[in-house]
Amino acid sequence: MSILERAFSEEGLRRMARRASCEAVRSKQAGQEQSVNDALREEGAKMLNILLEKAVIYLEHSGGVTILAEHVNDAFRYLFVKTSRYHAPGENGLFPACPAFRARPKAKAAPGSPRAKRGHTAAAEIDHEGHQDSCVYLERYPFARLVRAIVGDYKKDLKIAAGALSMIQFVVEQHLISILKHTCALVKEISRSSGRVRVAINVKDVRAVINTLRRYVPLMNGTMPEDLPEEEEEEEEDDDDDDDDDEPPRKRARGSSGPKSAKAKKTSAKAAKPKAKEATAKAKAKSKAKAKAKGRGSRKK
Repeated sequence: MSILERAFSEEGLRRMARRASCEAVRSKQAGQEQSVNDALREEGAKMLNILLEKAVIYLEHSGGVTILAEHVNDAFRYLFVKTSRYHAPGENGLFPACPAFRARPKAKAAPGSPRAKRGHTAAAEIDHEGHQDSCVYLERYPFARLVRAIVGDYKKDLKIAAGALSMIQFVVEQHLISILKHTCALVKEISRSSGRVRVAINVKDVRAVINTLRRYVPLMNGTMPEDLPEEEEEEEEDDDDDDDDDEPPRKRARGSSGPKSAKAKKTSAKAAKPKAKEATAKAKAKSKAKAKAKGRGSRKK
């Protein structure tokens, strides 16, 4: 088992899927290169690489040797990770480990002893993960081993504080949980629109959600997020240009230097409204005067 598989264990990923309200996760099938957990492990390793790279840059700028919570917060700020929406850490700046409700297999009970009740473990996990959002699901020491291995690739002899390590683990887990939530919502929408009831999520669903979120989540791509409002404005301007193409060409007024922008068109239209009203009022007055003059001339005759 590799360091990545030990850090993102099957048990921790299963509990994160339950935290995301996933009803079922399809296992690896014949002909598939990856399972859902493999895709989540790969994405978690990419997020760790991006986050630790920024934290090491801030550490080198400060001239220290140990990655502290301050450097991690600076990296979060650079990557637009809003830590204020997450739960605050507990004692000593550490997030508590999620309690394990699944007990280790015990020795066989003596014949004739009462049998233990079934279903208690799942009910306890569901109740805990439905009301608790301040704990971490992955084991701390395998995750720390993976983080130290990634940091060693950037610079040797670097240390990381326990509070910074716990904060990194919590944020990465929350992003994986959000990926699973979006995947479950996607599967529900697909089953509703197609009419085929499908509950279990598969690798293709997870990859589709990851590829979509990677465009807008800096922690997943390491770059600045794309600005959606500007794209919408550009599309609206393109639609206006298409409407203008359908209209017949108009003659340009003297002194016009070319096509105007949308704001300039709006301001010119507002300024032209009172002038148009004055012109129509003058035309009406002239027509009334001409009508009166014609009436007087006919009476004299």
